[in-house]
Amino acid sequence: MTGLQERLRRDRLLRWCVLAPLPALWLAVAFADAAVLVLVPLAVLLVAALFRYGPLDRFERPDELL
Repeated sequence: MTGLQERLRRDRLLRWCVLAPLPALWLAVAFADAAVLVLVPLAVLLVAALFRYGPLDRFERPDELL
């Protein structure tokens, strides 16, 4: 394997190690408070919509304060 292929394989494994337990953690917290079942997906959809429309790209960056 080349270095790039090894790095991609390692990164994919790291991604799965981080992302795989998230649904189980979400459900465990949701058993404690049922509002989490609704609020977490709504928050994710809100962030995704904000990134799609790019509200931060509409404004110019302010000058640095000296």
